[in-house]
Amino acid sequence: MIQRSARFLAVLFVLALDSHATAVQSQELFAEPIAIEVNDQPLDVELGGNAAPWVHDFDGDGVRDLLVGEEFDGRLRIYRNRGSNVKPKFSGFELFQQGAEQGKVPDKHGFCPQVVDFDQDGLADIISPAWYASVHWFRQSTKGVFEEGRPFVYQNGMPIRVQWTYGAAAVDWNADGKLDLIVGQQESFDNCSILLLTNEGTNHAPQFSQPTPVLSDGKLIRIPDGQPTPTIADWDADGRLDLIVGVGNGSVGWFRNIGTNQTPKLSAAAGLVAAPKADETRGISAKVCVVDWNLDGKLDLLVGDRGKQFDKQLDQVETLAMEQARQRHESELANWGRVFRSFSTLAKQGESSKLDAERRELINANNRQKKLLGELQAYQVKKQYHGRIWLFVRR
Repeated sequence: MIQRSARFLAVLFVLALDSHATAVQSQELFAEPIAIEVNDQPLDVELGGNAAPWVHDFDGDGVRDLLVGEEFDGRLRIYRNRGSNVKPKFSGFELFQQGAEQGKVPDKHGFCPQVVDFDQDGLADIISPAWYASVHWFRQSTKGVFEEGRPFVYQNGMPIRVQWTYGAAAVDWNADGKLDLIVGQQESFDNCSILLLTNEGTNHAPQFSQPTPVLSDGKLIRIPDGQPTPTIADWDADGRLDLIVGVGNGSVGWFRNIGTNQTPKLSAAAGLVAAPKADETRGISAKVCVVDWNLDGKLDLLVGDRGKQFDKQLDQVETLAMEQARQRHESELANWGRVFRSFSTLAKQGESSKLDAERRELINANNRQKKLLGELQAYQVKKQYHGRIWLFVRR
């Protein structure tokens, strides 16, 4: 019986399995997954895929919006809800910070958002890992105005370094009033773990301890299918915060907190969502948001994915849009050239009174042309991946 249980769980969720692990069959727990739609078509970030969802009333109108991180260019999309909280309706998206460089994660590779009021000032901030090493904080300084993302730091002031951080969650893990970080780390495809970085500073000026492994059933959590993406929620409504993890093979698992919120203790993994089969539309690389989607009092799952690769063919409208993007970029690049020449002339002439203003304009012109270049490059990517958001409604 123990061996059968372990084999069954390995199909559902490959996470640090042992003979005491329990599994929850997704077909019993959830209704059939459905794809979130935009303009009555499945939402698809395409390009590099890796859609990463989060639900939050971004514009403060009382209706929850959908935030979707994507791999391409380190961007975050904002889908404003034109419907209601019970029946959301999305018709298009805008880019966070209008697509400017200060609204992207470094190296432009993999935005995976969590909305959280990190400094407890009453304004919701956004955090995201930058896949290669760090976790960045986009602080909302005044209502609707976000600062450029900056990395969280260790106690010595150096940016935290965690190898291949696909996901990160801010949570008060030890109930001391300060937000800590739970981070997924991938050292290699078959050697992944979940790490805790304790906030030794303050919420306004956080400084984190060196990472320590999070344990499950007293053992190190090992995730052999890559891309661990953790989030924190009270999944079983017992008042204790649990760990939920999306995995590279497309599955989602649950580590129940059998301790306390002051001293969490996690049980062995239980599978919530199975890895997709080869003939399924749903893809791999699960990015998870836990939310009561239909407001029935039960927590549901939004699971973003990376689907199959395809060759992007531009239609007539997209071809025209690409040409317009090319013209905008060429115009702004020419403007940048003019500003650069003016700056160089002033620098040679020693016109210090005008130099600072011209330097700022040069920086602004450079940022504008880089933003427009990103818009143009999005049309030029031929090999793309689907990236959809799947809703698993709890029965």
